[in-house]
Amino acid sequence: MVDMWMLSVAAALIGPVEESDSAALTQLEEAVRAVPGLGDALDAARAGNESGTIHLAEELANGLKAAYDGGGAFSILLDALWPEVLFGPQAKRARNVNTGAVHGNLVQLGVVGTINLSGPSSPARSRFSFFGSGRRAKKHRP
Repeated sequence: MVDMWMLSVAAALIGPVEESDSAALTQLEEAVRAVPGLGDALDAARAGNESGTIHLAEELANGLKAAYDGGGAFSILLDALWPEVLFGPQAKRARNVNTGAVHGNLVQLGVVGTINLSGPSSPARSRFSFFGSGRRAKKHRP
């Protein structure tokens, strides 16, 4: 039985990589071609007719599975690149630094998460002078 994950990797590779804008898919093809025998299996699957493509894709998937199970650089690279092939490149994390007081709205497009706005670091002061002022009131003696 063919591993379904490797069959999906094979299907992505058999498609026209040149038309894809995916840098990850291009890197994945280069990694596949670096494994002995997989480049030939990929070329055969791409050149095959419609009736033979399924069989050739299964052979490629079995070769991918063997290379992945062998560990090493190929398995690490496939683990790293496959999510990018499926979902596109990860968005770069935006990092803004705001200094000073912020009045009004602060909006950053394309980011879902939290915003923490804090003022300058200073010891917390009570709004009321009689809390924690450190002074004791003088007692008046008659």
